[in-house]
Amino acid sequence: MKKQPKFKEPKFQEIDKLLRKSKEDEAVLTMSINDQKISDSIFGFHAQQAVEKMFKAILTFYGIEFPKTHDLSTLSEYFQSNKIDFPFSLDELEILTPYAVTLRYDDEIEVDFDRHFVYQMVKNIRNWTEGIIKNKKS
Repeated sequence: MKKQPKFKEPKFQEIDKLLRKSKEDEAVLTMSINDQKISDSIFGFHAQQAVEKMFKAILTFYGIEFPKTHDLSTLSEYFQSNKIDFPFSLDELEILTPYAVTLRYDDEIEVDFDRHFVYQMVKNIRNWTEGIIKNKKS
C-alpha cells in the first residue's frame, strides 16, 4: 500500500538550491549537446539529474514529502496523486531512468538516445517548473 504524502510548508531555500543545482546540470547539457567526446551516459545522467531536481523543487514547493529516490516515475506519481497538472509523457521521461544510477557505473547500453530531444524535454520541464513556482510565489 502506497503511503500518502504528508504536507508541510514550502522551504524556499531548499527550492532555490534545487533549481540552482538543476541549472548546473543543464549547463553541462548545453556545453555537451554536440560534443561526441562526452558519452550519452554522461549526457543522460545530467539530464536525469536536472529533471529529478526540478521535480523535487515542485514537490517541495507544494509541501509534499517524498521518498529519497532517483526514479522520475515515482516522483511523478506524487504530482498525479496530489492533482498537480503534469503535462509530460511518462513514456518520454522513462528514457532517462537508466541514467539515474545504472549507467553511471555500467557500460553503455544500446538505446535510441536523441540528445536534442532530451535537451528540449529538459527545457520544457524547466519552463513548467519555473512557471509554477514564479506564479505561486508572487
